[in-house]
Amino acid sequence: MEKLKRHWTERSTAAFIHRISFDFVTQLMKRMDQVPINQTELAKRLHVTRSAVSQFLNKPGNLQLVNAVEYAKGLGLKVALVAYDDGDPRNLRGPISSEIFEQCWKLQGAPVDYFELGSALLPTCRMSLWYDTAVTTNEPYTPLHIDAQLELTSSNDKKSVVYRA
Repeated sequence: MEKLKRHWTERSTAAFIHRISFDFVTQLMKRMDQVPINQTELAKRLHVTRSAVSQFLNKPGNLQLVNAVEYAKGLGLKVALVAYDDGDPRNLRGPISSEIFEQCWKLQGAPVDYFELGSALLPTCRMSLWYDTAVTTNEPYTPLHIDAQLELTSSNDKKSVVYRA
């Protein structure tokens, strides 16, 4: 019964690699649609055959890092290999999609290093909280504005965030 509760990628290392490889190829195909570029043009950029590109995109198998970097560069992309702890050591939810990491990176201003990450965070932010006063006063929703100060501190290479309202 325990095995049924786990994500399908926990079956084997090969299953986990398949999921990660599929996720990577999906990123490449999205980029091909955005640019746009077809498989023939990508093959020319990579100095490989169109058949090799088709095989890579349709059956990446045990994706090699060198191939990932070459294909990404061929599409004007970069590659980052990220190991992370999502609090799910038994893999009940499976790996986090690369799109989650990409969107979070963009939301932080697309920093390229730790120092840019720190400067990308605004020292002051304004939050609007909505609360329902209709329950007690029959009045409409009212915005509540809170000014909050954001302080970044670091100690022994650990970064902490303190919010002050």
